[in-house]
Amino acid sequence: MKELIEKWKQFNIDRAEFQFSCGGDSMGDTELYFYDKDNKEVEVDFHQEIENDIYNNVTFYDSSDGHFQGEAGTVTVTLVEEEEPYFQFDKDAQSEYSESYTDRIQIEFSKEQYDYLEKHVEDIRDNYSIDSIVFAYKIDFFVSPEKDLIEKSIMEIIKRECDDHEYEYSGNGELEDSDYYDVNNIEFLGDNKINFDLNYRVTEYATSD
Repeated sequence: MKELIEKWKQFNIDRAEFQFSCGGDSMGDTELYFYDKDNKEVEVDFHQEIENDIYNNVTFYDSSDGHFQGEAGTVTVTLVEEEEPYFQFDKDAQSEYSESYTDRIQIEFSKEQYDYLEKHVEDIRDNYSIDSIVFAYKIDFFVSPEKDLIEKSIMEIIKRECDDHEYEYSGNGELEDSDYYDVNNIEFLGDNKINFDLNYRVTEYATSD
């Protein structure tokens, strides 16, 4: 450590900045820069030693679990001049989280469409495809060509309502893209109307520890 501190002083270093991004269970791209007191970048020959010290003294959260996604930011390294000089490591970073939200959507159908849903359909489900929504049926029955047309018309209305829906989320996060409609929990209201849930995810940010 003493030799490293001497090199730091020899190169007249004011601070080092370690820029990082991690998540997905691994450390991503990193960059380490050194600056003098005039804020000019300096090339040094102890790059690896400082980087090793950063990893030994700073905790990075790179494990993703479906909720926590990772973090990104900067670690600033400075030399504290005391009787026993030491390096100080200050992390300024944001963590990313994937949060789930649900909006309740109401749709009015024709009487024929509503009666078909109420008689045959227990619930609606995503099919992991933006082009496909599936029905969970109440009963077993034969899907005639006429019923197939009714069912397709209902699906088109549901998909259109999902496409046109303005999400109720009002936070500062970013709506995540999805490859399918996450829908369920149908409720029959009468008067040819139904309610159902449209679930979606938002990437939100918080200051890291």
